[in-house]
Amino acid sequence: MFAVEIRNREWLDAQLAGLLRDFQVALVPQDQSRMPPPSELSQKFDPITADWTYIRWLGDRKGIERITTTWNKTVIDRTQEMGGWVDVCYETVRRASGSSAMPTTITADTPRRRSGSS
Repeated sequence: MFAVEIRNREWLDAQLAGLLRDFQVALVPQDQSRMPPPSELSQKFDPITADWTYIRWLGDRKGIERITTTWNKTVIDRTQEMGGWVDVCYETVRRASGSSAMPTTITADTPRRRSGSS
């Protein structure tokens, strides 16, 4: 099982989706500030390219860090934006034999790598 997370919106098109589908490679839908939302992708092409899917919710970490560097509570309520993922999740579960979703959450007790460390 392989998955590809594309971070260049210009690469996201039906041709790439078809290529990934030919080889059963999952396209990773993601919630990242500079990437199109799932509803926009679905209008251009079918983003489910394999019989399983991996979803990544990243958000706008740099934007949040401009507000705070304390990660012990909700800083921005994204309930409405995350609601747009409900249809994606239902469709993924309906069509895929397996799926995973990974919210990127950083809290006060999450270990963080320090600058300059490996």
